[in-house]
Order: sequence, then structure tokens, then C-alpha cells
Amino acid sequence: MPRMLFCCTVGAFLVVNGWVPADAQTSLLEPIAQRAFDTGVTPGMAVAVVRDGRIVFERGYGVADVVKKTGVTPQTPFSIGSMTKQFTAVGILMLAQEHRLSLDDPLSKYVPQLPNAKRITLRELLWQTSRLRNYPDTREHAWPLHGSIAPAALFAFMATDKPVFAPGTQWGYSNTNYAALADVVASRASGASYGAFLQSHIFGPLGMTQSGYGYAAQQSLAVAAAYTGKPFAPYPLTLSLDLYYGAGGPCI
Repeated sequence: MPRMLFCCTVGAFLVVNGWVPADAQTSLLEPIAQRAFDTGVTPGMAVAVVRDGRIVFERGYGVADVVKKTGVTPQTPFSIGSMTKQFTAVGILMLAQEHRLSLDDPLSKYVPQLPNAKRITLRELLWQTSRLRNYPDTREHAWPLHGSIAPAALFAFMATDKPVFAPGTQWGYSNTNYAALADVVASRASGASYGAFLQSHIFGPLGMTQSGYGYAAQQSLAVAAAYTGKPFAPYPLTLSLDLYYGAGGPCI
């Protein structure tokens, strides 16, 4: 079992500002994408190139599931790992703009069980300066890994961890910061869950019909499987995206 558990995307999204003749776009871009895939670092990937707000090239390569041999298409959803943090931060800023919270609110107002909660502000969580201990580390706790995982089960472990340094004194990357912020979003969004907030405030308005959150999305969408090492072998069973909450739960 690994010490730290990470989730990452193997999709790619490029923005092209320079002018490329329409009839040359595919012939120019396809070999570049093919060479990237041929390096063998992933069993499958999806690539999209955008120019002036319009997709000028999109293609899938390899497989989304090495056992089922499911091919990757431009529509294949991938778990996006820590890119999730941008969605969580946007959610917090949306609620701040609506005056439903302040970035200077103490964490204790929303997730009081976490260490130093009275001394940590939402702003420090966003800036990664709270220095709550990073998670999930399997040397420290028996984190739930599969199926539907309630946020309370995660915070029960986090509440026992000692902070690495005093809030606001140093920078230190931690998934715990954004798990906590996701719970703040849920508590201030009229009782909606974090996943429901993403759907109603981000995915829905943007027409992201093939996007979702957590284990529920893994069950309903054909999300590309996660792999580690070579030969590419599935991570033991299916690692639930619920484990990562606001730090890495969505797939798009």
C-alpha cells in the first residue's frame, strides 16, 4: 500500500493563440499528440486544442481501461486530481461575493474539530498557509478507500493530526485545506452537498454534461481508470474519488 495516495488526470488541454490555417490544423497537431502518447507514460489520454474559444483539434488515444480495452475518446471523463482545488476556490469566492461568508472567517465557524481551527482563516486555507497536515497518508490512518465516503469519516482522522507549523507563518501544500473548504461550501450553500454545489453552480451553467463528482460520478460515468507503474495495473480495486473531497474529487 502506498504511503500517500494521489489521483491525477491524463487528459490535456492546450490553448493556441497563433494563427494556424484550418486545413493544416489536424495534420500539424495530430503527429504532436501521437508522439506524446507514444512515449508510453500512460495507457490512454485525450487531447483538445482550442483557438479563439473554439476547439480546433480533439482526439483520444489508447484505452481508458486496460482490462475492458475501452478506447479513449474526446468525451472520456478523467478524474482531475488537484485541479479540483480551482473549483473549490471558485466556490468559496462565489459565496464570498454573495456575502454568505468572509475570507477572514475562522475555520472554527464551519469545521471546528480541525486542529487550530480558531486560529486559521478561510483565506489561509486558500493560500495553503494554514499548515494543516496533508492527507491521505496510509502510514498514519486507515483511510476509507472505496465506495461512498462521508466527509465526516475523513475529518474524524484529520482532527487527530497535529499541525506542522503555526497558521500564517509558512506556506505548505495540503489537501486538508481544500477538503475543509469543500465542507465550508457545503455548509454555506443552503445545505447542499459539495457535489451538488458543483453541479448547480459550475457544471450545469457551463454545460458540462459529462462531468460529475466523486464516487457517484464514477458509478454513472465511464471515467477512465487510474493506473500506477508499468505494466499498467489497476490500483487495488476502485479508489473512490470521495476520499479526496474538495482536494481532488471531480471528474470532467
